[in-house]
Amino acid sequence: MGRRRSRIKTLLNLGVASTLVMYAFNRRIFALADQKHLLKTKEGFVYKWKHGDIYYEKAGDESLPALLLIHNIDPASSGMEWEKSVKLLSSAYQVYTIDLPGCGRSDKPNITYTNYYYALAINSFIENVIGRPAFIAATELSSSAAVTAAFISKANVAGLVMINPTPLDKLAAVPEQESRILRLLISLPVIGTVIYNIRYNHPNLEHSILEKQTFNPFLVSQQYMDGQYEAAHLGDGNGKFLMTSIDGRYVNYDIRRFLVEGTTPIAIIYSDQNPDADSAVLEYQKLAPQISVHEIEKSVCLPQLEVPETFVNTLKSILFKMEFGTD
Repeated sequence: MGRRRSRIKTLLNLGVASTLVMYAFNRRIFALADQKHLLKTKEGFVYKWKHGDIYYEKAGDESLPALLLIHNIDPASSGMEWEKSVKLLSSAYQVYTIDLPGCGRSDKPNITYTNYYYALAINSFIENVIGRPAFIAATELSSSAAVTAAFISKANVAGLVMINPTPLDKLAAVPEQESRILRLLISLPVIGTVIYNIRYNHPNLEHSILEKQTFNPFLVSQQYMDGQYEAAHLGDGNGKFLMTSIDGRYVNYDIRRFLVEGTTPIAIIYSDQNPDADSAVLEYQKLAPQISVHEIEKSVCLPQLEVPETFVNTLKSILFKMEFGTD
């Protein structure tokens, strides 16, 4: 009996010690992540949404048409995605860039993030901050939330441009039992945060950006990669709740009905080097032939960063046609 108690006590001590080591590891990661303070807030604003604060910036005269730029839904994403495009666009539009909830400088509540949640955030922002119908340009997974927002509140969205949108078959994938188990594991205060910090460490993020997201890695600055790392770790690792929602397919939603029945003008900008581009564009066009499609060369996922001038010229041309109803 004495030996058994001794073993239990040893195991408990080891467990406590391991937990303390992991906790210290997490705290150090968060302390170092924003040392460069790349995601500054002094030039921005905060919208006090009922579900959490949303950070945003704006540029351009209010007499110009409103344009809302929405980054991809990912814990490492932020309005920094648009840093090369805002100045080029602000001469023709009053440009708003936001950090979506769960990302960057916005609040990261412990919730299950869904397509509908983001659609509500987009509509609330347009109604209460922009205060008039706005054009939207949205990247990858956020495109589906923008489609939902436009369908729910048609008067809010003057036109929508989807940039390398997620393929429709992927959006139709629903959560499974493994997704729920994974969410429970990642939600644990210490070990779940360790798993998140390992996945979103600097080498992993750099590899993803340079090897999977860009055609010419020399066109993406180190500052942007550092900014992604900082965005992922602001909020003491609470980006993990968004990560599990994405991995668990909770952010997915089958938007096909919205595309068919919706009346908002929609266009797609896709990158010629994106491995999903051909199949994704074919899906969208087959379902909704009225969607116009525009290719940008020498980019993979983020033409607004890789070839900003080409991207901005393409976007302006699309929005002009939407605004004035020209073919």
